[in-house]
Amino acid sequence: MTILNVWVSPERAVIAVDTLSTRPRSLEPWTVSKMIPFVHCNAILSGCGNMALMLRVFWQLAQQQGDFDSMALAMPQIVDPAYAECLADLPRLGFTEDQMSPYSIVALVGWSESLGEMCGQYQVRHPGESAFRAREAIDSIMHPNVGEAGVDHDLSTADGMAAQARHQVAWGRHTYPKWAIGGRLSLAERQRDSMTITSRTLD
Repeated sequence: MTILNVWVSPERAVIAVDTLSTRPRSLEPWTVSKMIPFVHCNAILSGCGNMALMLRVFWQLAQQQGDFDSMALAMPQIVDPAYAECLADLPRLGFTEDQMSPYSIVALVGWSESLGEMCGQYQVRHPGESAFRAREAIDSIMHPNVGEAGVDHDLSTADGMAAQARHQVAWGRHTYPKWAIGGRLSLAERQRDSMTITSRTLD
């Protein structure tokens, strides 16, 4: 299970992901990177569900000769073929389709030159759906969404993101003990001309 929290305002954005994941075959926890920066255009790709999918999307987006706007425009045409490539590769890796996460989010956050502000776009695929659905102009993402439990921290700050993530770790381990969550929290703060990434412990 992945923590994926995103907060976007016109001037800045904060993105937070954890580092623990679950190996599909053994179900053992392992440490992975769930956030990838595009340093040439000051954008960040993150996601949850399938690491192989996010890596394929990153590679395809990296071929775009442009800025965040060109990547955001291309992503809806990239994500479904990338998912199909993941499915096609499963037999070679010794996996079956039911070992892939049925729920996936791919999030892209960066500075839009055309709009003159920070923007976020994410593609989501729910279990049973045949394709990803795009949502643009997002203000925030919280995954897993535990807001109904009555805890809602300020995601616009690093401290608020960390507090929210610790609550998500506790909730995830209680609700879905089979799936790894937590480890360290990778925190990225994006502004038009800067990007900082820091790390905090969650355990």
